[in-house]
Amino acid sequence: MAKIRLGMAKLVELLWYLISLPSWKESQRLEYHADSLAVHISGKSAALSALEKLHFEPTFYIAFEKVAKYKYNNDLFGEFRNAVNHVPEREIKRIRRITQNAEYRFDTTHPPTALRKKYIEQCNAGNLALVLDPAREAEFEAEFRRLEQRIQRELLDDYRTWMAPYI
Repeated sequence: MAKIRLGMAKLVELLWYLISLPSWKESQRLEYHADSLAVHISGKSAALSALEKLHFEPTFYIAFEKVAKYKYNNDLFGEFRNAVNHVPEREIKRIRRITQNAEYRFDTTHPPTALRKKYIEQCNAGNLALVLDPAREAEFEAEFRRLEQRIQRELLDDYRTWMAPYI
């Protein structure tokens, strides 16, 4: 009986996998489209920089833990920026090597970073869609700070609510 259930579960998993393939392909196509928009709006170097920063997720969790658990600092995103600025160059090179060697998989929502970088480098930047004067840039920075404060408050509240029994 257990073998039958396992077989049925494997069949359901296979069907789900086959049904999901088209959506994964579409998701990857949309990632390339988003990269193209990023180049058009902010330029190649900013788009490449943003793509590289996605790989600092572990650094974010370390900063988050410092702020949430140990009340190390009251500025989560400031702590994160500080941590990113102090990542050793050898670690950045190591991350780049890993992303460069990642294999293409058709069953994921995102194409490998190396392929996305190649795509961005081949995009025609043309005239940037968004060029800010210093006053407008200051407005954006102020808005981002307000959003950071709200997001930080929500993240920390959620963390402390879930972790309260364990702290």
